[in-house]
Amino acid sequence: MPDFLDKWKQNLHAEYYEGDSIPVDLEPYDSIINELKDKEEYTRILDIGCGNGYLVETLNHSANIVYGITICEKEGNRDNVYVHDMHDLPFVDNMFDVVIAQHSLEHALSPVLVLREINRVLVPNGLLIVDTPVTPGGVEGGNKAHFYTFSCDQYIDMLKKNGFIINKAEYIKDYFRIHAYKGDR
Repeated sequence: MPDFLDKWKQNLHAEYYEGDSIPVDLEPYDSIINELKDKEEYTRILDIGCGNGYLVETLNHSANIVYGITICEKEGNRDNVYVHDMHDLPFVDNMFDVVIAQHSLEHALSPVLVLREINRVLVPNGLLIVDTPVTPGGVEGGNKAHFYTFSCDQYIDMLKKNGFIINKAEYIKDYFRIHAYKGDR
C-alpha cells in the first residue's frame, strides 16, 4: 500500500504543485471569499485541500479562525496551514462554522470518511461548500491524482446520506459547487 500512496502523491504533486503554485484562475476562490467575508456567523473556517493557502490567507483578514489542511509538505509552511490527512481531521468536534472542500474530495481515498469527518468538525447547521470537477455520470479521464469522480447528483446523494441538507447546487465553468448544511435546517 505505501508504494501506491507514494505514486499517488507524486501524481498529485506533478498535477498541481510543479512550478508556481498560485492558482491561474482566481474566480472560484474569489467567489467563495466574497460570499464568506464579513459575515458574522462565519468566523471559524476550515479549508480542506487548501493547496497554496490562498483562501486561508485571504479569509484570515475577515474571520477569527481560518485553518487549512494540505498533504503537500511544500505548502504546509504557512500560518494556520497544516500538513495532515483529510480522513482524520486534527480538530475537536463542532469547531467550524464553515468547511470548504474545493477540488479536494475527488482526491480522497474515502470521500465518505472525509464527509463524516467534516460533519464531525462542523457546528450544527454549519455550512459545507464543495467544489468538484464536472463529471457527467461520474466519468472523467486523464487525472491520475483523482481516486473518484462523481456526478453532481451522486455528490448530492452522498452528502445527504452523511447528514447534510442541500441548500443549492450549481454548475460553474468546468466544475460544480454544492452548498450544504449539517443536520436539520
